[in-house]
Amino acid sequence: METIKLLSNIAANIVLFVYSLMFYIYVFGDDRKAIAKWNMTKLFLLKVGVISIICGSLYSAVTLSDPAIGEVVLNIGLSLLFVWAYDFHKKMFKNRG
Repeated sequence: METIKLLSNIAANIVLFVYSLMFYIYVFGDDRKAIAKWNMTKLFLLKVGVISIICGSLYSAVTLSDPAIGEVVLNIGLSLLFVWAYDFHKKMFKNRG
């Protein structure tokens, strides 16, 4: 059971790292998007939040972190959320032309 938990956490952190990084690049990589018009405080908080997730997930994957089951479930949930968020924003902006 411990091996499944460890592998699940590693996989969730890798997915979380990749998709949160892609989300960051996609959302903040184009100054023409509406988010570029937000005030500096909101942008700063969002960027720091996403960067923290990127760095934390990479660190957890590289160090083979073996947290409690609650954190593994949280990591799986966050990874699925960022897969959805990236896909949603990519499709939404692609359809706008």
